[in-house]
Amino acid sequence: MLAELGCTFVIAGHSERRKAFGEDDASTASKAASIAANAMVPVICVGETGYGDLTMAADHVEAQAARILAAVPDTAPVVIAYTPVWAAGAADAANHDHVQTILRRLAPLRQARRGAIRFMYGGACRPGTFTALAGGEGHLDGVFTARSGLDVTQLACIAAELTDG
Repeated sequence: MLAELGCTFVIAGHSERRKAFGEDDASTASKAASIAANAMVPVICVGETGYGDLTMAADHVEAQAARILAAVPDTAPVVIAYTPVWAAGAADAANHDHVQTILRRLAPLRQARRGAIRFMYGGACRPGTFTALAGGEGHLDGVFTARSGLDVTQLACIAAELTDG
Protein backbone atom coordinates (compact mmCIF):
# COMPACT_ATOMS: atom_id res chain seq x y z
CA MET A 1 0.00 0.00 0.00
CA LEU A 2 2.83 2.40 0.78
CA ALA A 3 4.36 1.91 -2.66
CA GLU A 4 0.96 2.49 -4.27
CA LEU A 5 0.72 5.78 -2.38
CA GLY A 6 4.07 6.84 -3.83
CA CYS A 7 6.22 6.39 -0.74
CA THR A 8 9.89 5.97 -1.53
CA PHE A 9 11.43 5.71 1.97
CA VAL A 10 10.07 3.65 4.87
CA ILE A 11 11.42 3.52 8.43
CA ALA A 12 12.07 0.13 10.04
CA GLY A 13 13.35 -0.60 13.53
CA HIS A 14 12.59 2.72 15.19
CA SER A 15 13.38 2.59 18.91
CA GLU A 16 9.83 3.54 19.89
CA ARG A 17 8.41 0.57 17.95
CA ARG A 18 11.08 -1.69 19.39
CA LYS A 19 10.07 -0.61 22.89
CA ALA A 20 6.28 -0.45 22.45
CA PHE A 21 5.81 -3.52 20.25
CA GLY A 22 8.81 -5.66 21.11
CA GLU A 23 10.25 -5.39 17.61
CA ASP A 24 13.80 -6.68 17.31
CA ASP A 25 16.53 -7.03 14.70
CA ALA A 26 14.84 -10.08 13.17
CA SER A 27 11.52 -8.32 12.63
CA THR A 28 13.34 -5.20 11.43
CA ALA A 29 15.29 -7.31 8.93
CA SER A 30 12.07 -8.87 7.66
CA LYS A 31 10.46 -5.44 7.27
CA ALA A 32 13.54 -4.01 5.55
CA ALA A 33 13.56 -6.92 3.08
CA SER A 34 9.87 -6.37 2.34
CA ILE A 35 10.37 -2.64 1.88
CA ALA A 36 13.20 -3.26 -0.61
CA ALA A 37 11.19 -5.99 -2.40
CA ASN A 38 8.48 -3.39 -3.01
CA ALA A 39 10.91 -0.94 -4.65
CA MET A 40 11.15 1.40 -1.68
CA VAL A 41 14.22 2.34 0.35
CA PRO A 42 14.37 1.00 3.91
CA VAL A 43 15.52 3.51 6.51
CA ILE A 44 16.96 1.15 9.10
CA CYS A 45 17.25 2.51 12.64
CA VAL A 46 20.16 1.19 14.69
CA GLY A 47 21.61 2.34 17.98
CA GLU A 48 22.60 1.44 21.50
CA THR A 49 20.15 1.91 24.34
CA GLY A 50 22.46 3.29 27.01
CA TYR A 51 25.33 5.72 27.03
CA GLY A 52 28.56 4.00 27.95
CA ASP A 53 31.66 2.40 26.52
CA LEU A 54 32.11 3.57 22.93
CA THR A 55 33.80 0.37 21.74
CA MET A 56 30.88 -1.68 23.04
CA ALA A 57 28.43 0.73 21.40
CA ALA A 58 30.25 0.46 18.05
CA ASP A 59 30.32 -3.35 18.32
CA HIS A 60 26.59 -3.41 19.04
CA VAL A 61 25.60 -1.03 16.24
CA GLU A 62 27.85 -2.73 13.68
CA ALA A 63 26.41 -6.17 14.51
CA GLN A 64 22.88 -4.81 14.52
CA ALA A 65 23.28 -3.22 11.07
CA ALA A 66 24.95 -6.33 9.63
CA ARG A 67 22.14 -8.61 10.88
CA ILE A 68 19.49 -6.41 9.31
CA LEU A 69 21.35 -5.81 6.03
CA ALA A 70 21.84 -9.56 5.57
CA ALA A 71 18.12 -9.79 4.79
CA VAL A 72 18.11 -6.97 2.24
CA PRO A 73 19.12 -7.69 -1.37
CA ASP A 74 22.72 -6.67 -2.05
CA THR A 75 21.69 -4.29 -4.84
CA ALA A 76 18.97 -2.48 -2.87
CA PRO A 77 19.67 1.05 -1.68
CA VAL A 78 19.46 1.46 2.10
CA VAL A 79 19.62 4.29 4.60
CA ILE A 80 21.08 3.50 8.00
CA ALA A 81 19.86 5.93 10.64
CA TYR A 82 22.21 5.80 13.60
CA THR A 83 19.94 6.81 16.45
CA PRO A 84 21.37 6.19 19.91
CA VAL A 85 18.30 5.61 22.06
CA TRP A 86 19.85 7.51 24.98
CA ALA A 87 20.10 10.66 22.83
CA ALA A 88 16.50 10.61 21.56
CA GLY A 89 14.67 13.49 23.17
CA ALA A 90 17.78 14.54 25.10
CA ALA A 91 19.01 18.10 25.40
CA ASP A 92 22.08 17.40 23.27
CA ALA A 93 23.06 15.10 20.43
CA ALA A 94 25.88 12.61 20.77
CA ASN A 95 29.21 14.37 20.30
CA HIS A 96 31.20 14.44 17.05
CA ASP A 97 33.77 11.87 18.13
CA HIS A 98 31.10 9.44 19.27
CA VAL A 99 29.12 9.66 16.03
CA GLN A 100 32.23 9.50 13.84
CA THR A 101 33.45 6.41 15.71
CA ILE A 102 30.16 4.65 15.00
CA LEU A 103 30.14 5.78 11.35
CA ARG A 104 33.73 4.58 10.84
CA ARG A 105 32.63 1.15 12.04
CA LEU A 106 29.65 1.20 9.68
CA ALA A 107 31.57 2.58 6.68
CA PRO A 108 32.86 -0.83 5.44
CA LEU A 109 29.22 -1.81 4.86
CA ARG A 110 29.25 0.59 1.91
CA GLN A 111 32.03 -1.34 0.22
CA ALA A 112 30.46 -4.71 1.02
CA ARG A 113 27.27 -4.01 -0.96
CA ARG A 114 26.47 -3.02 -4.51
CA GLY A 115 23.44 -0.95 -3.51
CA ALA A 116 24.01 2.54 -2.16
CA ILE A 117 24.09 3.03 1.60
CA ARG A 118 23.57 6.45 3.13
CA PHE A 119 24.14 7.28 6.78
CA MET A 120 21.97 9.56 8.86
CA TYR A 121 22.12 10.62 12.50
CA GLY A 122 19.07 10.91 14.72
CA GLY A 123 18.90 11.76 18.39
CA ALA A 124 18.37 15.27 19.72
CA CYS A 125 18.71 16.63 16.20
CA ARG A 126 18.30 20.39 15.97
CA PRO A 127 19.65 23.15 13.75
CA GLY A 128 23.43 22.90 13.91
CA THR A 129 23.52 19.16 14.64
CA PHE A 130 24.54 18.13 11.12
CA THR A 131 27.31 20.75 10.99
CA ALA A 132 28.59 19.68 14.41
CA LEU A 133 28.60 15.97 13.55
CA ALA A 134 29.61 15.92 9.88
CA GLY A 135 33.16 16.17 8.70
CA GLY A 136 34.99 12.96 9.22
CA GLU A 137 35.76 9.60 7.76
CA GLY A 138 32.28 8.27 8.43
CA HIS A 139 30.61 10.51 5.84
CA LEU A 140 27.38 11.55 7.47
CA ASP A 141 24.82 12.07 4.69
CA GLY A 142 21.94 13.59 6.61
CA VAL A 143 19.91 13.78 9.80
CA PHE A 144 16.77 12.17 11.16
CA THR A 145 14.89 15.16 12.55
CA ALA A 146 12.08 13.70 14.68
CA ARG A 147 10.56 16.51 16.78
CA SER A 148 12.53 19.27 15.09
CA GLY A 149 10.94 18.25 11.81
CA LEU A 150 7.56 19.26 13.21
CA ASP A 151 8.68 22.87 13.75
CA VAL A 152 8.71 24.64 10.39
CA THR A 153 11.34 27.18 11.44
CA GLN A 154 13.71 24.52 12.78
CA LEU A 155 13.11 22.27 9.77
CA ALA A 156 13.92 25.15 7.41
CA CYS A 157 17.17 25.80 9.29
CA ILE A 158 18.12 22.12 9.15
CA ALA A 159 17.30 21.92 5.42
CA ALA A 160 19.43 25.00 4.73
CA GLU A 161 22.28 23.49 6.72
CA LEU A 162 22.12 20.28 4.69
CA THR A 163 22.01 22.01 1.32
CA ASP A 164 24.84 24.41 2.19
CA GLY A 165 27.14 21.61 3.36
